[in-house]
Amino acid sequence: MNTEALIKSLSDDVKPVKPMIAPSLQLIAWSIFSILIVFQLTAHTGEFRPGFAQQLIDNPRFFLETSTGIVTAILAALTGIVLAIPGAAESKFLVALTSTMLVIWFSLFLYGLIDPALTPSMVGKRPTCFSEVFLFSGPPILMLVFLLRRGVTILRNLSGVFLAVSACLLPSSAMQVACMYDPVHNLKFHVLPVVVMAILGLGLGVLALRKP
Repeated sequence: MNTEALIKSLSDDVKPVKPMIAPSLQLIAWSIFSILIVFQLTAHTGEFRPGFAQQLIDNPRFFLETSTGIVTAILAALTGIVLAIPGAAESKFLVALTSTMLVIWFSLFLYGLIDPALTPSMVGKRPTCFSEVFLFSGPPILMLVFLLRRGVTILRNLSGVFLAVSACLLPSSAMQVACMYDPVHNLKFHVLPVVVMAILGLGLGVLALRKP
């Protein structure tokens, strides 16, 4: 077989590949969709805690607890998206940055056991807040899986962790303003689901993401 015939035979089997959407566009699409859907689900299942907006304005620590969760969720989503791009130079930096933000977020709640950002109260208590955090993370997870499956994820376990954490952090943060405020309650019912989802993400990445 001559060279031209060999090239033709190889090219006949080549199928066109759809280019991946830019990570920035994926992140914007995911963030808008996820924040809106989590807000709608939270509002649909109960009222937000009375006076939460004024609490965010008046108390910088409470604002920091809540906003850090949202920022970390977006960072974790970006990290998962970038990990689906083989050889991406930013991946190590984003893994380190997101991990640091997660430690800061968790530390804020631990510090709250000593010095609560708000006066502990039963006002706004949601009896099913623990399960709501898990359930409301479903749509953001599904969208991220859809986006990431367009790429090839080498570190599927690690990517799965960030995928699960990013999706769960949004409803966790929503419960900060929708449910009662109490440091022990926050850790047990709003923060613990994120830890559980991070562990489940190890398996989710292997099952749901494309391998090389």
